[in-house]
Amino acid sequence: MDIKPVQVTGLFDIGRDTWSNFTQSYGGYIDWMERTLSIQAPTVIFTEEKFKDKIWEKRKPYDVGTEFVITTKEELVMSKLVYAGLNTLMNSDEFKKKIQFEVPEMTKPWYNILMFNKVWWLKEAMGIFDGTHYVWTDSACYREEVSKVNKPFPTVRMGEKPIFFSHHETISIENPNHHLMSQMRFIQGGSFIVPKAKIDCITEKYTKKVIDCIQSGYIGSDEKIFDLLYDDGEMDWELIKCDWRKYFEAMG
Repeated sequence: MDIKPVQVTGLFDIGRDTWSNFTQSYGGYIDWMERTLSIQAPTVIFTEEKFKDKIWEKRKPYDVGTEFVITTKEELVMSKLVYAGLNTLMNSDEFKKKIQFEVPEMTKPWYNILMFNKVWWLKEAMGIFDGTHYVWTDSACYREEVSKVNKPFPTVRMGEKPIFFSHHETISIENPNHHLMSQMRFIQGGSFIVPKAKIDCITEKYTKKVIDCIQSGYIGSDEKIFDLLYDDGEMDWELIKCDWRKYFEAMG
């Protein structure tokens, strides 16, 4: 099988440069983003008009096929599907009483919308570049020098199963609601690989899980949603144990 990976990434303004903690300037994000943009693969970039030119400056020296999708956070699929309910939940007194840690996934609804939309971006990217596997990579995923990732994706492990990177080799969750509100996580959301044939299934199940969690009165990061899906036993995924942001080398 001729493996043809397509990279998918995105950057949107959710006011992170004005947060009181976990703050980051968008200029800083785009500087870090050069590592992701240097990867030698066709790349689909979802972003806002105001970021396009600066991102292209970083991508152009490494371009092997690039498509921008210019939109707004309000137009994202998960925004239309769950923002109203998510915002109501996260701003409710009942939810705020459950919060143990002042982290973005507990306090910033737009942060969660972007994280939850990753699977939908993979789905949309299928109509832009025809690949065998679609690799989500957070915009500021990698932090080492560009030379570490300025190469094609290793494809030796890309087969019929989606690949997720995890802090642990196994996943075990006793109480889903407690897990959502905790800082314990197994699967890492910074990068994951989905074969084209599995994207529709993952998108459907992931979206349903997000909706179910919101309706239950509990929500957490995108990583917690993946954890719960894996723990359900419905998805046949390959887990690769690795450290934060070491996904590129773990692919090999």
